[in-house]
Amino acid sequence: MQEILVSELKPHPMNDYYFDDMEGQKWKKFLSSITVRMERGQSGIIEPIVITQDKVIVSGHQRVRACKELGIESVIAEVRIYDNEDEVVQDLIETNIRQRGTIGDDEIKIGRRIKKLEELYGIQHGGDRKSAEIKPNIVGFDSDIPHTQEELAKMMGIDNMESYRQAKKLESLPQEIKDLVEAGNISASTASRLIARLSPEEQEQLVQMLPAAEKFTQKQIAEYIEQIRDLKQQLNVKDQELANAHDENEDLHKQLDNQEVRVEKRTVIPDDYDTLKAKVENYEKKLQSQHNEYRKLFDDYAESLKRISLYEEQEGIKDFNQKLERDAVLFCSKVSGFLVDVGGYAYIPDHIDLLPQNEKDAYVKSVRQLVAWGVNLIKYFNDEGMIES
Repeated sequence: MQEILVSELKPHPMNDYYFDDMEGQKWKKFLSSITVRMERGQSGIIEPIVITQDKVIVSGHQRVRACKELGIESVIAEVRIYDNEDEVVQDLIETNIRQRGTIGDDEIKIGRRIKKLEELYGIQHGGDRKSAEIKPNIVGFDSDIPHTQEELAKMMGIDNMESYRQAKKLESLPQEIKDLVEAGNISASTASRLIARLSPEEQEQLVQMLPAAEKFTQKQIAEYIEQIRDLKQQLNVKDQELANAHDENEDLHKQLDNQEVRVEKRTVIPDDYDTLKAKVENYEKKLQSQHNEYRKLFDDYAESLKRISLYEEQEGIKDFNQKLERDAVLFCSKVSGFLVDVGGYAYIPDHIDLLPQNEKDAYVKSVRQLVAWGVNLIKYFNDEGMIES
């Protein structure tokens, strides 16, 4: 033990990650107990703090905080030698649990402590530890360190395994969801029971759909989740229908391409040429109809994004980059639609000599204009160094 100047002590960088500061009445009572002891001529800080050889606080962040607030310049400290950072973090968590008892932190920080201690103790899914190499650093815990999740929950003062599992689920959520939980916009139970069960993709979609600066009930979150899943199901159905129609269209084009067309002094067309061509046109109409349905679904989704954007405009955070991104998506969508519209006419070049001269010249001119437009874009990208030569 030795006396150390409070000004020389450094807080551990992970302390705030795992624990909250004492606040409110609990903090006032803690300060009062120190003040009373000092007025009696006793040491205000009874329990020595624990620090590393580099004077980083392991146990005693709240005591050091109290010293600074009350003007106490020095404190008794126990210096411990640690071989690695895992030992320090383990001691940090264990001693805080021991010193504070049942700690009223938010469930996300409880989940962080659970995750770290399970890692340090080698606990997996409630089973035995992987090895006995890692042992608690603090004297005060039972020599039989936790072997299962149930034993760890008991050591941490967690009353039931449902609370234990809920805290773990919360810790695994995306940071945006955890921020909403910590801010009180979403309850911990809603986050763990509903949002934690979503796929990462669905969680990301939910984050994008939720209006900013609002509080949400469990029913509202469930409705948002239902919207996401309905839209996803509709898109999957439309994608499959488009794929099937495209495959059928390709088969018909192959049949059409395999038909023999002989050009002599007069044009000879197979008897079933018109029939096959009519089938191709019918399937192209069907493909276009499917595309229109897909387009409407896309527009509905875009409208949802616009409604979200209205909330962003109210907060003053809509900017040019967002417009640029949406316009780029719209451009790609229109190009995709164009390709769907004209894809059924890919057979024309193979039979262009059958066209009257005027239609033939007009077709070639249209293709050249399309190529010239694409060449100009590529030239711009090359000039700007956006495409490697």
